[in-house]
Amino acid sequence: MRPLGWIVLGGALLACTEGDGAGVVADTDGEAATVVALGAAGESCTARADCETGLACVDNRCTDRGASPRPNPDGGTEEAEPLPDPGGKVGESCTRRADCQAGLPCLDNVCQDPDDLGDMPDGMPPVTRGDRGESCMARNDCNSGLACISQRCVENEFDVSVEPKQCVRVQCMEDADCCEAFRPPVNCPMWQSQCDMGVTNSCTIFESNCICQLACQDQACVRVNRCETDLDCGGGGIVRCLDGTCTQCRAPADCPNEDDLCIAGVCRAGCERNEQCPLFHECQAGQCVEVGCTSDRQCLFSTRDPRSRCQDGQCVAPCQNDAECSDFHACEDERCVFVGCEADEECRVFLMLQNVPDSTRAVCRENP
Repeated sequence: MRPLGWIVLGGALLACTEGDGAGVVADTDGEAATVVALGAAGESCTARADCETGLACVDNRCTDRGASPRPNPDGGTEEAEPLPDPGGKVGESCTRRADCQAGLPCLDNVCQDPDDLGDMPDGMPPVTRGDRGESCMARNDCNSGLACISQRCVENEFDVSVEPKQCVRVQCMEDADCCEAFRPPVNCPMWQSQCDMGVTNSCTIFESNCICQLACQDQACVRVNRCETDLDCGGGGIVRCLDGTCTQCRAPADCPNEDDLCIAGVCRAGCERNEQCPLFHECQAGQCVEVGCTSDRQCLFSTRDPRSRCQDGQCVAPCQNDAECSDFHACEDERCVFVGCEADEECRVFLMLQNVPDSTRAVCRENP
């Protein structure tokens, strides 16, 4: 016998039809109603209600689990059996708690056995909203205080205040900090002795290997070539000894061409168009100046997130609760912001600074 499809209209079971596809029949008022075809054995499903009578939804496939048949609506005198709970049994697939039988939570898209739940009092309706960690498709699939994020019910607000400070990785405060871990080779005394006797090659080797070449610039240790005169830098006027360091320039005035700019110690021609600058910078008077975003469309192209908006020159994704934000961020004024810091130790954890061999340390300080 071919399977029967049941039609429910306005909460009443009207008629059945024979076949494996959708059909059209008339209800008691003569209006047409569409028969919804249910999945046969082996077909895909997300809940038991997607499958034909007698089949259950397990691992997203309709399979025979010996479910009770539906009542016969032919108007016979024999009392019809009550409809079975259409929800999935333990082990069946689900997308939310409402897909499972009463009292079964939906965890990892599977109806689970609630060992830790007691019997519900008589008369209390079954809970259909999921607890923390249960699967969901929308926010109203979760209990109050939970949001549906990445198809899982999670807390939507965190008890973490936003502080007006930031975590900064600081390597040094002065040149000596950069050379704390410097250990010269054992041959340095020999090279020094040969240099004192006038061996020029030994002097070069000694200066390159036995003197710490690091200096503190903008709280970061950078390699520099130390010097006393321009001759120590090789001469030629291209690189000069400025403030004890071999470099081309400290300021634009040190460059040979009037229009040159001093960028990272190198004389360079100024920019002529915006494409020569980083994103969200403009070329102004030969220099790249940060201007930030100017429209929501710029943020869409930059972040590839259609929710992204340009606020105060920065691209931000709007939010309604903390759960929508990434790690170490909270929803403040409908935008995800870094929660900030209160102490240096918090920043050490945030920056993952551990077993560091040099002078690098984490510092919590005011935003610039």
